[in-house]
Amino acid sequence: MVSQSLALQQCFDEVADSAPMALERCLDHVVGVLQQAECTSVRADERMELGDAWRELLAHRAAWRQRYPQELRDAFRTAVDPRPPPQADAGHERRSLSELTLVDDAQIMQEIESSRLVRHVMPLVEQPVSELDALVSSAMGLGSVRPELNPVRPEVFA
Repeated sequence: MVSQSLALQQCFDEVADSAPMALERCLDHVVGVLQQAECTSVRADERMELGDAWRELLAHRAAWRQRYPQELRDAFRTAVDPRPPPQADAGHERRSLSELTLVDDAQIMQEIESSRLVRHVMPLVEQPVSELDALVSSAMGLGSVRPELNPVRPEVFA
């Protein structure tokens, strides 16, 4: 694992601590866009679907605000060291069928939606993110810029 300075860890903590407010602003914006689309839609089924979507977002807002900081901290840790913890028989390359796990549909859908979000956001934040990649790589003590090791890249937030 790449060693982290105390200052860098404090930055990660500050990002996670401010995440609920940022998430709330994002949700407010999305709810507003959905409400506007609902009002301007001419199709009843589309209006109902849009209304259900923004009400569902509002219903989950409090739980997401509470969970998001810890999920970000976990994602930051995983992004810094994505290797699974070592196991007693890590030297064995062959895996038994009992060690294989299935990925459920909800997890696949979450990954697809996260990927879509990142594709939508990246053109808007590409320049600041590349500068952030350089700063974080330097703060992590890396000899070169390694964007994939930046724990605060957009993919982690999505």
